[in-house]
Amino acid sequence: MKKILGWTVLLTAGAFAVSVYVSQPLFHEPLDPDGIESVNIAPVSEALTFARYRAGDGALHLLLVTEFRAGRVTGFDLISEGATQEPDPIPLFKSFGYDAIAQLVAVGAVPVTVDAAALELPFNAREHNIGIGANYREHARESSIPESPFVFPKLALPTPWSSDVARDDALLLDYEAELGLVALDNLAVGGPAPERMGLVLANEVTDRWALLRNLKPGTAMGTTGFADGKSRAGFAPIGPLLVIPREFEAFCARLELRLYVNGRLRQRDHVANMTWRPIEILLQVFDRAQVPFYHRGRAISLLPAPGTMPAGTIVFSGTPAGVVFKPLNVWNPWVYLRPGDEVVVSADFLGPIRNRIR
Repeated sequence: MKKILGWTVLLTAGAFAVSVYVSQPLFHEPLDPDGIESVNIAPVSEALTFARYRAGDGALHLLLVTEFRAGRVTGFDLISEGATQEPDPIPLFKSFGYDAIAQLVAVGAVPVTVDAAALELPFNAREHNIGIGANYREHARESSIPESPFVFPKLALPTPWSSDVARDDALLLDYEAELGLVALDNLAVGGPAPERMGLVLANEVTDRWALLRNLKPGTAMGTTGFADGKSRAGFAPIGPLLVIPREFEAFCARLELRLYVNGRLRQRDHVANMTWRPIEILLQVFDRAQVPFYHRGRAISLLPAPGTMPAGTIVFSGTPAGVVFKPLNVWNPWVYLRPGDEVVVSADFLGPIRNRIR
């Protein structure tokens, strides 16, 4: 009996050591605090950058951002200047277009500065969004899943960039730094590809245990499990900036995503390394518009509306390598996110995300 007990303790300790070892960060760089407080903003000749805040009267105001420095955001208040009464940049962009909005910077408007902490969601977001899995090959390999990307519904209303994330009963809580592609118009299956989309930084939070528990063997990847593991209140914090590039594909290729946990780098990769590029992502999503997906045991649609991706829908375009989840650590909740942990996501031009786990 003692021998059996000894072997059990030894095997348990060995399994724990293996789970900790495979969970070690890929990188060892510390977080530069200035990377949260200051962000390079693209000139309006390259991209329009929007943010929203509430003025003293409680009304929602829209900024055309020109600087994000030392925790302060400077730009042109399009509502105070009388340029528009529309506080959502998506319908504003549809009405005026790129050049007319860019011209507002050149007509002598007076810039205003607000605390970054006051910034709210940068546009009117939707609860029914779309995710892309295994879109970075190294992430697919570390997770031991097929390297061909796949799609899934993500039913989570985005929350502001500095929101807390409640762990609740999520035993295996994980992070995912992602570039969000934002529909600027209603996009229809079979319709032309959009000339532009908006961009937003995202932390695509996942309950790995809920995902694995609801994954059904023999089903197409993404159709089961993923909606369950990724669809919960607070599981979609997004950055405070909506960026609309003039040259969409070229701008995306310049972006690098970085994610830190408790001040240490966990993920870093260039968007140019995605397997499916942004326009191909849309084609792949529309190709699967009629496929049934499952959430909490019932069939749901991939698209938020029949045959249509409505304006304001976010496509979470996939995450680089460096997430917590590995097949060998799935039984060990101690290596996953726990109350008190802080997750920071950053990218030039897109702004920061800072989430405390509670």
